[in-house]
Amino acid sequence: MLSLEPNEISTCLNGCEVWRGNITNDIQSVSLQGIEFLDGENVLEFQSKNSPVQADNSDPRQVGFAIYNFK
Repeated sequence: MLSLEPNEISTCLNGCEVWRGNITNDIQSVSLQGIEFLDGENVLEFQSKNSPVQADNSDPRQVGFAIYNFK
């Protein structure tokens, strides 16, 4: 995960929090071990405590955080 500024991120699986942590402007590795997916449909949700910010002066997109190498 990566954030443009310090940010608190939480991850929920089917409405139950499975991870919460602080990330910074450097790539941080996060591993979710020991969680079990239900048979059928599941909802995996990532939430940010902070509001998104503009990526940079030449890019008007609003970015909260980024997820890389999701496996």
